[in-house]
Amino acid sequence: MDSLETKRLLLKPLTLEHEADYKKHFVNYNVVRTLSDLVPWPYPEDGVRHFIEKMVLPFQGDTKWVWGIFLKGRPGELIGAVDLWRNGKPEHRGFWLSEEYWGKGIMTEASGRVTEYAFTAWF
Repeated sequence: MDSLETKRLLLKPLTLEHEADYKKHFVNYNVVRTLSDLVPWPYPEDGVRHFIEKMVLPFQGDTKWVWGIFLKGRPGELIGAVDLWRNGKPEHRGFWLSEEYWGKGIMTEASGRVTEYAFTAWF
C-alpha cells in the first residue's frame, strides 16, 4: 500500500505502531459523536487495538485502505485517519481528525488526496 503526500501532510498506511496516537486523538467524545452510530461510546479500552488488528490489517491494501494522517512538521504523530473501502454500503470513505486540528483544512486536504488516489489507482 502506498504512502501519500500533500503540501502539508504525510498519509501513511495504518499499523499497530500508531495505536497510542490513534487512541490519544480518537478516543474523544467530540470526535466519536461525528461518526457512525456503529462506533460505541464510551469507547472500549481495547477498541483501537481491536480495530487495527481485526478490521484494518487483514484487509489493508486489498479491500480496505486506512491511512494515518501526519503533519509534515510532526511526522511521528498520527492525528487522524482516512479510510477507503472497495465495497462501500453506500459510502466508500470514512475519516476522523483530532479535535485539536479541526477548522484548518487538514481533512479536506487529506481526503482530497485519497480520493485522487482512488480514481488513479483503481481505474
